[in-house]
Amino acid sequence: MAVLLDLFELVNALKQRNLGLPLLIRFSDILEDRIERLKLVLPKRSRDTTTPVSIAVFFG
Repeated sequence: MAVLLDLFELVNALKQRNLGLPLLIRFSDILEDRIERLKLVLPKRSRDTTTPVSIAVFFG
């Protein structure tokens, strides 16, 4: 489930709470979302081209 977030509005809201910059904002599901999107796109891409397409994901 995608959630849209306006970073400008977020920073302004945090400033109103007297939180100074720099801030560390964590987006925990970005990597998982990107992997799922790649898994959907790559099979189609590999059918549409003669160039082999592959993906490897490493977690350190």
